[in-house]
Amino acid sequence: MSKVQTFFYLNIGVSGLEGRAHGLSPVKLCIKPVSRDALLARSVNLDRRDIEMFDFDEIDDQYEAGKSLINYDLNFDAPVARRLLAYIDAFPKPAVLVSYSGCIQNYPIIRSALARHGLTLPDTVQICDLLQAIRVIEGDFKNSYKFPDVYERVTKKIYKVNGMEGKILPHIKMMVECSDALLDKWIEWVDVGRNRLSLDTVRLPQELRKKNNTNKSSRVIKKFRNADSKQPTILKYFKIKKELKQ
Repeated sequence: MSKVQTFFYLNIGVSGLEGRAHGLSPVKLCIKPVSRDALLARSVNLDRRDIEMFDFDEIDDQYEAGKSLINYDLNFDAPVARRLLAYIDAFPKPAVLVSYSGCIQNYPIIRSALARHGLTLPDTVQICDLLQAIRVIEGDFKNSYKFPDVYERVTKKIYKVNGMEGKILPHIKMMVECSDALLDKWIEWVDVGRNRLSLDTVRLPQELRKKNNTNKSSRVIKKFRNADSKQPTILKYFKIKKELKQ
């Protein structure tokens, strides 16, 4: 399989929480294209003006800060979906989308938003998960893989995000920095064909929500089943019911 020529580092998040109008939270897909040559030369321009943004539907005032966006039904308008594909098409192929923990968050959202209009990525554009790459490269699954911990461990820099600007754009820059810190092993990993997937292989958001709810139910029931055996069964029932609603 041919070597990757373009890396699209991306992130999806809520922007404009401060002073947003009418209780709406604008959600954006942000993409930073990086050429193979720039990555290998360690000459990536991290200027934010080089980051392209694509608008999703806005979330109403029921949005909860910190809640995974996989819990919302996000969609592109048809013109935005077509603009996204045209943007990606303008870069050398083969190409790969890069996101941290993308297979359980960003990629399902993108797949669903494109599928609404009968669209998907071309065969020359695949996806990969930076989280999985770093796990394999480090070879120590006992490490913490929360992004701030990974960033500090890999780059030897302090993870710092300005609360007013949010995490969307800083995390894109940090993903590029992680790639740079692991450059040779990262390039070697991503060039292996089996480490890159078709967008259509990831689960849709509604499938992930169903799985997450099932897993949560199992954990909560097991927790209370192992609780004090002297506790009345009816009391356990109401505690389980309350926790499942949270």
